[in-house]
Amino acid sequence: DMVVAAGGGERDEAVDAAILAASENRNDRDVLLNEKLTTELRPTLFLAQLSNLLAGNISIVHKVTGSSRTFMGEEGAGVSAVETAAARIRSGQSTHVLVGGAFQTEHSDMLLGYELAGYLHRGPWKPVWQRQGSEGGGVVTGSGGAFLVLEQREHAKSRGRRIYAELGPIVSG
Repeated sequence: DMVVAAGGGERDEAVDAAILAASENRNDRDVLLNEKLTTELRPTLFLAQLSNLLAGNISIVHKVTGSSRTFMGEEGAGVSAVETAAARIRSGQSTHVLVGGAFQTEHSDMLLGYELAGYLHRGPWKPVWQRQGSEGGGVVTGSGGAFLVLEQREHAKSRGRRIYAELGPIVSG
């Protein structure tokens, strides 16, 4: 089985720009946002979500033949993915699960958000511990992913696999 978490994926930058432009002339920005999101987005946009594309690619490459679940979001989705995988194993619904996530921060909407908040580091790259007080706050964006296999103890032993760690409670807040 597989549980994958990833960011939202594709953005419609023309819609983003239209929302920003319209917000300059309106005070009911919550209504404006709902209007634009329900009328301007292409229906196929949601079929191309990064988590679904990532799960499909992993399924093909690694021949995942069991169930597949995807979570859309960032940090919280990753915690939910691990929590779901562990719950499936603990309940006996799965014997082993490939679980993980990916995050890509180098697309324009993420960069815009960081820039508007004043978080992007300016100047030459420095290690995190040397960025305190740097203009722009110090964030240097990047992309990454992490996956692990969670497996029932009995299943791992039956396959002759070494057990590296035991997963305790999963807590988020």
